[in-house]
Amino acid sequence: MVYLSNSLISSGVRMYITTSSLEPDYIKAGTGGQERFDLSSFKPENISMCGIIAYLGEKELPIAFFLDAMEKMEVLEEEVDRDPLGGHGAGILYISEDGGVILEKIGHTGKDNDRPAVRLRNELDKKGLLDAKSDVILAHVRRAASQNKHRTRDKRYSQPYITECIKGRKIAVIHNGYVANYRELARDFELPHVFESEDGPDDFIIDSEILPHLYEELIARGDDPLKMLSLTGFNNEGGNTFFVLDIDGRRSYLFHQGKTRGLFLFRGRDGFLLASRLRPVEEILKRADLPIKAGIEVAPKTPGSVSIELPYLDVR
Repeated sequence: MVYLSNSLISSGVRMYITTSSLEPDYIKAGTGGQERFDLSSFKPENISMCGIIAYLGEKELPIAFFLDAMEKMEVLEEEVDRDPLGGHGAGILYISEDGGVILEKIGHTGKDNDRPAVRLRNELDKKGLLDAKSDVILAHVRRAASQNKHRTRDKRYSQPYITECIKGRKIAVIHNGYVANYRELARDFELPHVFESEDGPDDFIIDSEILPHLYEELIARGDDPLKMLSLTGFNNEGGNTFFVLDIDGRRSYLFHQGKTRGLFLFRGRDGFLLASRLRPVEEILKRADLPIKAGIEVAPKTPGSVSIELPYLDVR
């Protein structure tokens, strides 16, 4: 089941709640009450192990808060979902005070006891970035799909991914899941794309990196990015949760499909915070004293599908 709070429904957020049908049901603002949508008929079985966190708000927060949450995600076990998130890579993206986009990523050392999120903190500390604050922050801990576990040591396989194949339009994405048909999607692209993770004679790319480029294709054609799932006819097979940040277009979108590691969205007038795990972000909410409330909860390994355009606040 997918749960929507009354505050989210009445806020005027554009969203689609989709079932196994390819035609999405549009949920209008102001319907009142807590709505429940039974999406049990839609059952992709692929469940990946990455963790995502995103924050956009009027209040600048220390990136250290998010590094703490990432470190917890790497080891946190919950009753409903025993597997920790991440362990094969970590990355964080934020917008600096001067408007620059700062992206730091790290891969895996190959050692069994490696903690990429911990090493990411150390790298940021070495560069004098550990005390940074921002009102736009994306974080990701990677757990590679079985077919990609031999591709973990290089940081270009870690997220977030950022693209600028449309000049002057930077797009960032964090993704949990596996896009099973990413090669087919890429073959239909019309724009000239550059892929950071491209590797080898077979032109391999990490499936997650297809998503920001897919967004570019849609906006170049004048399509509504909110239809990223339905326009592909649910061809994003498997379980996927991803957040798209159109930095220069000042737009942001959240998508959830199938069975994933969970999704929690907190939202208010001053911004929003979303994550794959509840406990680590509850700590952020408490420490930051953010005036935002729960909006959407999708339990781990529970089928459902959500597409939302979230407000890109005038934070700068």
